Parts: sequence; C-alpha cells; structure tokens
Amino acid sequence: MKDQHDLFWNAVVAAEAPSAEEMAQAEAGLREIEATGPVPEALSQAQIDAMIAAAVRPVVVTAGAPRRTALRRLVAIAAVLFLSLSVAAGVLLWQGTHAVRTLDYVTAIEVATEPKWADEHKLAALTIIDEICGSYAFPALNKLCAEEVPPPLRDQARWIRDELIALLTQDTAPAPEATDLRMAHVTENALNASLPIEQRQQALAHLGHLSVQGMRAFARAELSTATGREQRRLLRKRLLSDLTQ
Repeated sequence: MKDQHDLFWNAVVAAEAPSAEEMAQAEAGLREIEATGPVPEALSQAQIDAMIAAAVRPVVVTAGAPRRTALRRLVAIAAVLFLSLSVAAGVLLWQGTHAVRTLDYVTAIEVATEPKWADEHKLAALTIIDEICGSYAFPALNKLCAEEVPPPLRDQARWIRDELIALLTQDTAPAPEATDLRMAHVTENALNASLPIEQRQQALAHLGHLSVQGMRAFARAELSTATGREQRRLLRKRLLSDLTQ
C-alpha cells in the first residue's frame, strides 16, 4: 500500500463517530484512490483483520446519541471490499453527503454469497449489508410499525418485520433474488407522509424486498472458519436487536 494512504487507513479504523470534517477527509481519500487508476496492492491480512474488527466491535452509545455510529465503520469496511476485490464497477457510488447510503448493496449481496471469495471478503460484504439495513432501512421500518401509522401501511410493515426476524433466526434461506440500488429512494418514499398511501405501500414493498435479500445473504454466506461464523453471528444478533428493540 502506498505511504500516502497510510493516514487514511489509520483514520478509518480509529474512533467510532467521525465529525463532518473527518468524514469528508475519508471520502476524499477514497476518491483519490479511485482516481489514481489501477487498484493499489491488496491489503495485508493484518490490515484486513483490523478493519473487520473495527466493523464488528460493540458500540458504546451515550445518552442522546444515535443507536449506531455507522459512518466510520462503513467507510472502513467498504474500503476493504473496494481494494481487496477490485470490483470492476466500483463498490463505492459517491453521491455527495449520501455516499454511505449509496454503497453498492447489490455487490455486497453478490460477494457474500459467492463461494470463490475468502472469509474476509464475505465478512466485509456482510458488514456493508448490516450497516445499510441496521442504520437506515430497519429504523425506517420500525417507524412504519408504530401505532400511529395508517393501518394498511403499519400492517404491511409489521409483516415485513416478522419475515426479516424469521430470516435472522434460521440457519438456511433461499438464495437472494435480484436487487437494485434504490434503497435510499424507496425508504424515503415509504416514510413520506405527503405521498398517497398506495405509493408509500409500493415503496415499502420494495424496501422489504431489498431487506429480505440482504438477510438471505447472511444465511447463505458460507464461512470456512469459526471466527468468521462468530462474526456473522454477532452481526445477525445486532440486526435482530434492531428489529425487536
């Protein structure tokens, strides 16, 4: 790895909650790497282990703070996937301040369930799924399960939540189906009270489909080591907590 990137890697593995300035620096670092042309040399095993450890370690939440502090951990683990796999299309789809929400969810699902990838690659992919669902999709779903939500939408959200809980508590699942990158769009539409209820229900159905495919990927990912399986168990446990809190 080039020396000019060392500070970036150290930063993304460090503290849990980045400032806006730190996040901008992390984005700039990844943009620089992407713009340099050929993908840099693969990360060392020690660097991969450090980033995966940063992604799965428990988060200490203070009063008034968001339940998850996803930004730094997600950038770090996305960087692992981006550099280690050399995905032709690029794992990072930068769209201004919404970069965290527009990471390639599709690629993460594909990598997690593709036998040819090593455990560290699959765990990187599972962590991207975990953060997108647990930090963004699942909180929105829980809001739609609340009593004050109009009954058709609320009942649909509760049905989807039950399906996701079932997927997180079983050892097997069907293979993930085709997905797309509209997670942010459909989530926002499902929460938008100014839209007609029918349009919100369509968006919620799409959100449910995307979330289900991610949870199927968790069940289908074949991990060869006890450490990898334990890391997956911890991520699934955290997702289950997101849905049942």
